Amino acid sequence: MAEAIQSAGTESTTLDQEVLVLFTAAPPHYVTPKSYTETKPTTAKQIDDLSRHTETSVMDHTGKVDGSGPWKVADAPERYIELMKKNIIGIEIAIERLEGKFKMNQEMRKGGREGVIRGFQSLGSDDGQAISALV
Repeated sequence: MAEAIQSAGTESTTLDQEVLVLFTAAPPHYVTPKSYTETKPTTAKQIDDLSRHTETSVMDHTGKVDGSGPWKVADAPERYIELMKKNIIGIEIAIERLEGKFKMNQEMRKGGREGVIRGFQSLGSDDGQAISALV
């Protein structure tokens, strides 16, 4: 595996210790508690207005993509890019083993999992379909 990192000012070419590299799987998503059907306490009350305010105002989540797209290197000033390029070095890591773990609501009851599946399917996106299939 080869990767680029920012130099720490050392000239060492070898690290003798074992390293751990973490990756997140695509597509990452948050599961809203509204998707859980069987696990909701029967005595709890959902305050929709407060929940909506929290998601849209505090967490800045509207569920809609603004269309501007992700940030691109070309968006940065040329001088900034040149300065950053000078501080990048390459590393190579020999992979000795791979381990993986997915947490896809396996600890939930059947009704809770079914609610999560319906929630992701209702997104109407390829990511939503992929996650619902995993759950």
